[in-house]
Amino acid sequence: QVAQVARLASTEAGRQLLAHIGIRSPIARQRECALPIKVREMYTVSQIPRNMHPQYNCGRCKARARALLQTAATIEDNVVFIDAAQYAASNHFVSAATSLRGELLTSLTLKNSDADKAEQVAVAFAMATTNRSTIYTDSRAATRAFMKGSVCKEAARALSAASWTGTKRII
Repeated sequence: QVAQVARLASTEAGRQLLAHIGIRSPIARQRECALPIKVREMYTVSQIPRNMHPQYNCGRCKARARALLQTAATIEDNVVFIDAAQYAASNHFVSAATSLRGELLTSLTLKNSDADKAEQVAVAFAMATTNRSTIYTDSRAATRAFMKGSVCKEAARALSAASWTGTKRII
């Protein structure tokens, strides 16, 4: 599969096909920026849970969701939930950060983007613009990117311009 993705990524049509089916090409991965050590020391990332099939592991999924919400409720004023969604019939994305009660804390629109990049920017923007210390995301790709310390240039730009005290925690 790796060789096939590399072959497809070598042409414009192949890159469009990969983007259409949601696979990031190696060329897209090269556009990631390494975060400075100073920034990486200011956040921690929780372990990504094992794969849970929503149909076969319904009970586990619900139990995990309940546990996460109970934990969030104990630190309600320090929690932010982020998500990104694509505008209909467009390659633009909206990224939003909300409180536990569903109040909008911040949002932004990304033009000519993809879902992974929008989720990374949402996490970075929540870290940079809110005073909340715990960030919940449903994006495995964004979580992995922050674990590696290698994010898209827009997320890196948002983080490098920000200053905060204390450690942020990404869950």
